[in-house]
Amino acid sequence: MSPTNVSVPAWLVTFQNKAYELIKAWRLMIKVMFRGVARFIRSGFGELKISEARYEDLLSGADERYPKYLSYVKLVIYVSH
Repeated sequence: MSPTNVSVPAWLVTFQNKAYELIKAWRLMIKVMFRGVARFIRSGFGELKISEARYEDLLSGADERYPKYLSYVKLVIYVSH
């Protein structure tokens, strides 16, 4: 059987697409904010084991940089289409 005749299950294609989208989102995110803040956002705002003071720093960083990230994503989408 040639490789062109092999069908890929729909769930696998969906999984691969979602994984690719997460990678793209991460790369865009770290262009506009510190990696620590990006990890904090991706972790669900608090699943990290950190001190209260560090949590407040990350939260204020997320409040400041997330709107800039959204603007950057809109710009990238607009330019690519």
